[in-house]
Amino acid sequence: MKCWDWGRLCHRVFTTLAFGPGMTPTELRLLQHVMCRNVIGIHSLFGHRSERETESRFPDTYDVDHLPEVPLKGRLFDHWFISTPENATLSFLKFGICEPRNSTDRGVPFGIFTLDFEDVPAHIAAFVTDGDPDLTIGDYLDEHTMCAYLWTAQDPSWAFPTKNGPALPTSNEAFDCPDVWKTDLELFTACGYADKIGDKYQRSPKMAQIMMDVYLWDREGNPM
Repeated sequence: MKCWDWGRLCHRVFTTLAFGPGMTPTELRLLQHVMCRNVIGIHSLFGHRSERETESRFPDTYDVDHLPEVPLKGRLFDHWFISTPENATLSFLKFGICEPRNSTDRGVPFGIFTLDFEDVPAHIAAFVTDGDPDLTIGDYLDEHTMCAYLWTAQDPSWAFPTKNGPALPTSNEAFDCPDVWKTDLELFTACGYADKIGDKYQRSPKMAQIMMDVYLWDREGNPM
C-alpha cells in the first residue's frame, strides 16, 4: 500500500471514531453517501463531460471507501435559477467541495471543484470533525443538500449516473427499491429516515417532513 493510501485510510478511521457526540458512524456514512450522490447526479447535468465519458467513469452503485478516480478539480458548477442545481451548488459551497466564484456579468455565485471525486468521503469526514460537535445529521442534511438529492433521485431523466437508471419513487406508501438505491435506503433506514416493511421501504415521519419541505409532497403528505 502506498504511503498516501495508508495516510488516507488512517484519516478515515480516525474521523469515523472521533468526530464528536452529535454524529454516529452510520450517520456520517449516510452524509458521505448523499454528498457523493449529489456530485454524480448534478455533474451529469453539465456539459463539461460527454455522456459516454460520464457513464464510463461514475459508478452506479459504490462503496464510499472505493470510489473511482474521477478528476473534478477545475471543473465548473454553474449556479442555475432552478431548484436542483442551485441547491446542489449551495450545498457544495457549504461543505467546501467547490470554492465560490462570481460571474462578471450577473454577479451570481458558481463553484469550481477543489477536490476530486474519490476524495469526497474523506473531505466530508474532516469537515464534520472540524465542525461543531453538537451538530446532528439533521443539521447537515439541510434543505439544500436534500433538495438536490431527492429531486435528482426521483426524476427518471436525471437518474444518476447515466440518466438511464431507475428513479427512486416518491411514494408515501411502502415501495420496492431499485437495486441502484438499496445502499441509500439501508442507510436512511439505519438513521431513522425510512422504515423496512418486509422487502419494501417506507419513508418515516422524519423523511416525510423533508419531502414536504422540498415540495415533493404536499402538506397532507401526498406526492405532488
